[in-house]
Amino acid sequence: MGKGLGIQSEGVHIAFTAGTGVLVFVDLVAHLIRKNLSLISNDENQRLNPRNFKFVLFVSFPDEQEAIALELLDGLVELNKALNKDNF
Repeated sequence: MGKGLGIQSEGVHIAFTAGTGVLVFVDLVAHLIRKNLSLISNDENQRLNPRNFKFVLFVSFPDEQEAIALELLDGLVELNKALNKDNF
């Protein structure tokens, strides 16, 4: 999961990025999707505290055609709504 992000297992983590800068956070977003769907191993599951972890991402793209990983980001938003999760 994204080496060098300095992610702690608890707390609110806020990131601001634009364009290709979002690529740094794709692994973390994918991890949250897998975690919310209970698709990760016990070892991976302990990396982020499910009750005390939240990732807030502000990302900007010139337009929707140039957006990178937008479907993944939107997917996590929709998944969280459906599962009543608040970690993204």
